[in-house]
Amino acid sequence: MPKLYNTLPYSMQTIYKQLQTQLESFQTSCEFHGVSFESIAETYKAVFEDHPEYFWLSGSSAGTTITRGTSISVEFRPEYRETSSTNQLRREKTEFESKVAELIALAKRRSSNIYDQILFLHDYLVVHTDYRDNSRHCFDAYGCLIQGRAVCSGYAAAFHVLMNKLGVECGRVRGSSSSALTGEVSHVWNYIKLSDGYYFIDVTWDDPVVSNGSSRDNLSHEYFCLNWNEIKLTHRFLSDQFIPNALGCRFNYYNYFGLYVERYSFDAVKAIAQKQLTRDCKFSIKFGSQTQLNIAMRDLLDNQRVFSISGVSGRISYSVSGSGLILEVFCK
Repeated sequence: MPKLYNTLPYSMQTIYKQLQTQLESFQTSCEFHGVSFESIAETYKAVFEDHPEYFWLSGSSAGTTITRGTSISVEFRPEYRETSSTNQLRREKTEFESKVAELIALAKRRSSNIYDQILFLHDYLVVHTDYRDNSRHCFDAYGCLIQGRAVCSGYAAAFHVLMNKLGVECGRVRGSSSSALTGEVSHVWNYIKLSDGYYFIDVTWDDPVVSNGSSRDNLSHEYFCLNWNEIKLTHRFLSDQFIPNALGCRFNYYNYFGLYVERYSFDAVKAIAQKQLTRDCKFSIKFGSQTQLNIAMRDLLDNQRVFSISGVSGRISYSVSGSGLILEVFCK
């Protein structure tokens, strides 16, 4: 069962299951007997967090307490994102479930390795979704997976759905993020659990938007499997939520694919760059600290030693990631 379900006492687990049954049949009100509205509302929050596939729910709720003599009941009303007919919701739910099943099957055909499957699904969301805040389902998983338009909550919900179906422990984290382009803004991202522990993944920030508002063509993996020390460089966490103790490095994208150097070495950078330049006109390298990246820039760019690397010639440009750990060099 989902993680938050397991944290509830037995009495609330019973409410949880009843809510699930009624929510999946699109009931707009549910009646409970002998239990307080506060208990139902708390349980509903757990259901909402565990089931991002319930894209029609806003997460808010209301209720009315009804007293009949010594009997007390609560009419609980979950809030829907919009007023859609039951038939329309059923059609959208069927379409959504079919898309999820298709993507999971495709990921498993691509590879039997769970890491590769997770990476494939991450990349799919980035490539097939535009960051848009003016579409009907932009805040939920349906908008991301079906309409291809979403904001951070939609990206994170869609990734959560896919990880649940893949059998990977996953959750959503709320807080804020900051960049030179946006300043500090409210934000939602994910965590997952792999064989050596927890990692953070921010699908939205791996789908970068440039200053003119258009999507950049290249796919980023800067925020694929970060540990706590790395994510805190650009993200802030709200305190009233589960925050995993993410300390791993092994499954960070740059570590996993051999694109990482702890301390700057020209020979190490040259070998990593040449491996990438055989198939592309750019290379990127992650360093162990911002200090090491600055050392690399002075040697490679200020001293123009980058031109000693086979495949680098003519005019070049470069960029530094928001975390200050990744240098990307573009060869024109």
